[in-house]
Amino acid sequence: MLYLEESVETILAEEGQDLLGLSFLTETLGLTMKKMESLFKKSALQYSRRRPIEETRNFNANFSSNTATLVLPEGIHAVKAVRYGILEQLPRYYMDDFGPLSYEYEEHSRFLKVWPPITPLRVTYTRDLEITKTRKIIGTSSIPIGESYYYTELPTSPVDQTLKVTFTYTDEETKEEHTYTMQYDSEEEITATGVFDDEVQKIIHLSGDLGEANYNTATREFEIEFNSNNSELEKGGELIYEYYPKYYILPDITLKDEVFNKLFASKILEALASLRAQSTQEVLHNIDLTTDELYTRVRILKRELNTLLRNTIKFSGMAHI
Repeated sequence: MLYLEESVETILAEEGQDLLGLSFLTETLGLTMKKMESLFKKSALQYSRRRPIEETRNFNANFSSNTATLVLPEGIHAVKAVRYGILEQLPRYYMDDFGPLSYEYEEHSRFLKVWPPITPLRVTYTRDLEITKTRKIIGTSSIPIGESYYYTELPTSPVDQTLKVTFTYTDEETKEEHTYTMQYDSEEEITATGVFDDEVQKIIHLSGDLGEANYNTATREFEIEFNSNNSELEKGGELIYEYYPKYYILPDITLKDEVFNKLFASKILEALASLRAQSTQEVLHNIDLTTDELYTRVRILKRELNTLLRNTIKFSGMAHI
């Protein structure tokens, strides 16, 4: 899974664009997290056209006079194979596909027609990257015996009031599970500089029978003080935090994907180069912000990206024409 903050922080560090601090990028140049989120989404959509995700799923079809028809989910580019949708637990190659002449797929309407008219159908297709804010972020930690404090940095920012924590302790004698929770309680505004987000920064307070916790929106630091009046919490257990992300996430890829990293980096640096050129022209600073030839670096990145795409093209991801 790839997070916006993780990707941006890595790119700025690798390209040496964090020298003047984050406040220079966000406040002076105006490259806020919301703007970078737009570039993140656009990069993912462009990546999807060259690196689609291949999946195989079973679908129930409707019957007409001599064909089976169904509407596939959004974001599917092409259908590669159609098979009988039986023995779903076995790999798809155990069942011969019908061949490219037995089906017809319209990308704009997502309408698939198949002959012979049977159901269910096992369809192998290529789709866009999933770009979502509706998938829960879930983190787990084992809390050792005697621990009364927990600290972590959340991988991406949560929508404020969706952050929840659950602690489960299992009694070794009775094997009974005991569950303790905490959720949103209140919030207070804080002053923070050098952050990506141009919104008001806060400390989010959580409370419950598990104890009390604070989440800092500026640093994504999350601290929990366990309830000292409950001796069961000192016996250790499993802690789970969950929330919905504030920014888009990409569940299908990770930071290891060099193609996406170069594509997103080229868009971030191109935006920075344009903003810095405008700042210099408007005499906002007494130094020339364009002397590092950032546009040249963008052109180099794009050449490297095109070479990488040619050298690592996935012929298996192409559909029959």
